[in-house]
Amino acid sequence: MKKCIFYVLLTTCILFNVYADNNTPQITEQEIPKFEITMLKINEVRSAGVFDFIEIYNTAPFAVQFPKGWYILDSKQDYSEAIPIPEGVVIKSKGFLVIIPDQASVSISLPADVPIIYATESHNFGLNAGDEVRLMYNNNFQEILVDILGWGGAANSWGYFPDGSIELYDSLIPTPGSKNKPYPVPEIKPTLRLNEIQTKECSYCPHDYIELYNYGSNPISGKGISVLDESGSPGLHLPSDLIIQPGEYIVLFPDEYDPCLDMNENVILNSSPDNTFGLGKSDSVFLNYLGTVIDSYSWEDGHHTSIGLMGIDNLIWETGLLPTPGEENKRRF
Repeated sequence: MKKCIFYVLLTTCILFNVYADNNTPQITEQEIPKFEITMLKINEVRSAGVFDFIEIYNTAPFAVQFPKGWYILDSKQDYSEAIPIPEGVVIKSKGFLVIIPDQASVSISLPADVPIIYATESHNFGLNAGDEVRLMYNNNFQEILVDILGWGGAANSWGYFPDGSIELYDSLIPTPGSKNKPYPVPEIKPTLRLNEIQTKECSYCPHDYIELYNYGSNPISGKGISVLDESGSPGLHLPSDLIIQPGEYIVLFPDEYDPCLDMNENVILNSSPDNTFGLGKSDSVFLNYLGTVIDSYSWEDGHHTSIGLMGIDNLIWETGLLPTPGEENKRRF
């Protein structure tokens, strides 16, 4: 279909080209709705995984062409590191723009009809745990905030579902340039939780470890259960034939080959060098079941000898605990 081009002068004195594209009905000049900058939304972000990305979504019933002066900031709000959106980039109606903030290429296939902006390391722009993304434009030297999306911890994928809505999800299937998709919710979730994490060696246990606990009244199969960190690298999968009894602890060693304690069947080792991951000063742990995150914990304040859940009715995470892999959590004093 031949594109009909209309020019809309915003009250903010920014000139946009808008188009009736192949995804929308033919629009006449009399029928065209007024364009508002709020029709452009930060729709999805990822700060953990193979590559970070930012996805912009066009909620308008017409395609939009960017003029000069639009850019992306992170939480530092350092304008010298801003990622500019090149003049002339077009987002289709109900379509996407993908921004890769810290590299010049990616190894996976992205949708061919979606514009991609690769921001190289010269921008010194990266997405971190507990960060934010701001969509901005400069109007006659006045900085205008169009949209903002922030997250706590590492964002495997934070975004809106349906696209462009107000329903924010903190765990989506990463879909850069495509419609957002929540993970399928299992009908029955295992009664398993993260219970203790160590990221700093100590004399008692000189390894990183992750402790899981079955808080329910029924046994749990290890089938479909895995643990990952915020890097997105292959995680540690529980054996399918593993049975976790009610009240039982399971200790995972993500980056070691020998346990620090002899706990027999209560220890899961990461025996493949290709699947190792470590726990850093600023990191996250995700407990997954059939692709759905059922529990997670993030930290940004350095290594810890032991972080764990304490309490009876209202469980809270506490730092500085006595390392007790495979046993009930205990305070040092």
